[in-house]
Amino acid sequence: MEAKSLGPHIVGHPEYHSCHTAVTSDGYVFEGHIPARFVQQFLENPPAGAIGLSVPGMPAGSPGMEMGDRFMPYQVWLLKKDGSAEVFASVSSRDQQ
Repeated sequence: MEAKSLGPHIVGHPEYHSCHTAVTSDGYVFEGHIPARFVQQFLENPPAGAIGLSVPGMPAGSPGMEMGDRFMPYQVWLLKKDGSAEVFASVSSRDQQ
């Protein structure tokens, strides 16, 4: 599915695009290599005004991007309906995933 077909929310956030996109039946968007614990945390209590989460790019060591001992710290971004975004979680070690 192309990002354009997901509507204006993801298109409005090109800096948060990544290689994989999932959309829930409720319309929440999950973009990139997001650790499952953060997806679950989001779905259990979706923040007001949120459209989803994103991990831009493909950080080494993130889920699905394992490369031996390599790990690159990254942030999970909370995407909002008003076009803004904020850090949902900072992942500074493999153990925090």
